[in-house]
Amino acid sequence: MEKRHFERAIEEIYGYFRYATLPSSLSIDRWHEKVKFIPDAKLGAIVSAIEDLDSLPRNIPNLFIAKYKQIPGRKHKYNPIEDYNYPMDYLWKALAVLRDDGNEAFERYCAEVHMPDNDIERVRCKFKAAYTFADVKSLVRDKLNETPI
Repeated sequence: MEKRHFERAIEEIYGYFRYATLPSSLSIDRWHEKVKFIPDAKLGAIVSAIEDLDSLPRNIPNLFIAKYKQIPGRKHKYNPIEDYNYPMDYLWKALAVLRDDGNEAFERYCAEVHMPDNDIERVRCKFKAAYTFADVKSLVRDKLNETPI
């Protein structure tokens, strides 16, 4: 998002909640760095969602990010290597896709939701650990059932 659009959104929000003074330009610069990945086209929906609140929370960047994540049908490209803002529910869904539909469907899903490489590896490791353990556990259980006591 362009900084001038973000500044305008901040002005609208602060005006709506009747704040007498706007945040400093240093604060706005810092906030913009955290939310600049949000497309300009989504600002109207975010501002409307914030104006529906009873009061303005103190952490403006986190509020913008949270409201952006609630917009249905959004397509955000995350950092391809590592992104701490990547939603956990996508990881669990990816694990289910890998388990139920196989590797090709898993690869398609990861591309569709722009999953970072580190998270793809995390899902694969979780899959190997969980399902290898399940196989070993069933083998041990079968072996124990065979052995008379």
